[in-house]
Amino acid sequence: MQVDEYKIVFDSLEERSWLSIISQECQKEIFEEHVSLTFPVDVSMLQPMHVASLACFVHYLRGKGNNVTIKGDEEEFVNALLYYSHRTTNASCLGLWRIEESWKESKCIQITNFLKSIASLKRKDLSAFQISLEEAYANVFDHAQANENAYSFISFDEKKMKIGVAICDFGVGIPKTIAGTIRVSVLDSIAIVTAMENGFSAKSQKHNRGFGLANIRSACTDSDEFCVISRSGKVVAKGSEESIYKSLFDFPGTLLFYEISLENYDDEELINEFEW
Repeated sequence: MQVDEYKIVFDSLEERSWLSIISQECQKEIFEEHVSLTFPVDVSMLQPMHVASLACFVHYLRGKGNNVTIKGDEEEFVNALLYYSHRTTNASCLGLWRIEESWKESKCIQITNFLKSIASLKRKDLSAFQISLEEAYANVFDHAQANENAYSFISFDEKKMKIGVAICDFGVGIPKTIAGTIRVSVLDSIAIVTAMENGFSAKSQKHNRGFGLANIRSACTDSDEFCVISRSGKVVAKGSEESIYKSLFDFPGTLLFYEISLENYDDEELINEFEW
């Protein structure tokens, strides 16, 4: 007997279109359906933000009791991204991971050590990158309330010496967290800007005394962009500049993504040892 399917088509890799599809489908509250996802696009061009947000979306759909399958010519490629076939490679610490509190610090160290194993990065001081990743993961557990629906996707382009990071959660969103802290209702994009301020912390957990998103932003070089999308707000930071946008859709959580040009990082300072 043929089973009726609820079909969702990702027919564009353009950021606004991709996230709009996810946001609109989440608002429909799909329950106990056979859901097929198709990708009539060049999936080899998928970026970290595509994969992290897709992973959260699939997790969300399955949490509603839906049977989700990837269909079409791109089935094998997309399934490989989502279901960890890359882990047999030397770069097994990269790719897609569901964020778990038990490994967040060790994973950051593992990724940094992998980058340090590359000859051209061996002497680079990557501490700022490691701190940015730790802060990004910590924010998920301190503020998101995502019920384990949080994923990161990390890629590395050795030719360009760039690492790409995307972290997505389907939690309460930055605006709600900020509103509970400052006790004032502000536009979603302004809430994101507030979270980026140096020294700001929502302090939603007793142990949390962090700098919000400031450490992540400071890890990016002047040529890198750091983007945060939450609910209807979007902020893109580049150097000291910020561009603020209002989305036409309501994203169900928070998505942050950035690239870091590692070749622009300084070399580590070598401390000479003296005998006394």
